Amino acid sequence: MRSPGGTLSERIANWHNRLLEAEQKMGGYQRRVDEIAFEIYGVEGTDRQVLRKEAEAPALPPGGVAKDGGGNA
Repeated sequence: MRSPGGTLSERIANWHNRLLEAEQKMGGYQRRVDEIAFEIYGVEGTDRQVLRKEAEAPALPPGGVAKDGGGNA
C-alpha cells in the first residue's frame, strides 16, 4: 500500500495520521463493546468504574513483568 506524499517524511507523517485515526476508531468500538457487555452482565456503579480503570491501565510488556520487576504475572 502506498501512502500519499512526495518525500519519505510526508509519507511517514501520512501513515502516522492513519494509525492515529485507526486507534481512535478502535477505542470507540471498544468502549461500545464494553458498554454492551456491562449491560448484558448487569455490571453497574462502582464495579463498572473499577473495570473501566483496569481496562485503561497500561498493559504489561511481553513476559508479564513490569520494568520495575513488580508485574502481575
